[in-house]
Amino acid sequence: MTRLRESARAAGSVRTAAEPMAFTNGEFLRGAATAWLLFVAFDAVAFGTLFFPSGLMLVAVVAAPVSFLALLVFAMPAWWLGRSLRRQRRVAVHLTVFAGFGLVVALLSTAAYFLMATGTVSVESASLLLWLPNVVAGVSATLLGWRRGARAVLAVTPRASDPDGIAEDALAEAERSGRPAGA
Repeated sequence: MTRLRESARAAGSVRTAAEPMAFTNGEFLRGAATAWLLFVAFDAVAFGTLFFPSGLMLVAVVAAPVSFLALLVFAMPAWWLGRSLRRQRRVAVHLTVFAGFGLVVALLSTAAYFLMATGTVSVESASLLLWLPNVVAGVSATLLGWRRGARAVLAVTPRASDPDGIAEDALAEAERSGRPAGA
């Protein structure tokens, strides 16, 4: 184990110079739970507005349980995806990949609902009002869940556009610890 990795683990962080976007299980679970709760909230607003009051019942009886099942099914692939990106520092790459992941999960979950409810899967104009809110809610919730899970990572990762970020962070840390800079 390298000295940098040992010092990072001793400080309680899984992030290293080689893996700047590594995350803990707790960070992942926070992001996943946030994504699910936001999806249910977004769906409640969308369907509650479009089909009040039956839309709220649809969310409570169908969307929440089906999306929870989707959370259980897709949590491991999301974790693997995050692990495979742990060396990629660029946030835009993470957002693009997880937007695509959220789109796939939303489409598959909505298709599964239609298959269970009607015995067929179709994207007709009549059912577009059911597909669109789910897909928008799924992608949005996935991205915001990623953001919530990555909050600690982003707080300590210097911005690529700020080449002096590492030096500034070192000076700030030195000031906080009372050590002279460069010591």
